[in-house]
Amino acid sequence: MKAILINAFTRKISYVQVEEGDNELQSIYEHLECNYIEAPHRLENDDIVFVDEEGMLKECNHFFYILGAPQPYAGSGLILGDAGMGESGDAESELEEIKSRVKFLSLSQAINFTEYQL
Repeated sequence: MKAILINAFTRKISYVQVEEGDNELQSIYEHLECNYIEAPHRLENDDIVFVDEEGMLKECNHFFYILGAPQPYAGSGLILGDAGMGESGDAESELEEIKSRVKFLSLSQAINFTEYQL
């Protein structure tokens, strides 16, 4: 599946492939470099932003904010499409659109973040 990786450590945003079927969850874990995921934000086109569920519990200095989200997220993010019935699909978002909506933040910027700073 086509996904968009928001890599807060390298501060790069790129298309990546997520394996389908039995290896899908493991593939998401590998892209996010984590053991648990959550989907805290849905974009207007119903694409879903996945992040490390334990990101805020880890010592982390790398954050990102995506316009419209309720807060910045610790670590990286992965955007996938919603195929319905709890299944993921190809991301519908365009790479340039996501690049224009994401701001990378340090720990101090994330703590003091307000949306108007974008």
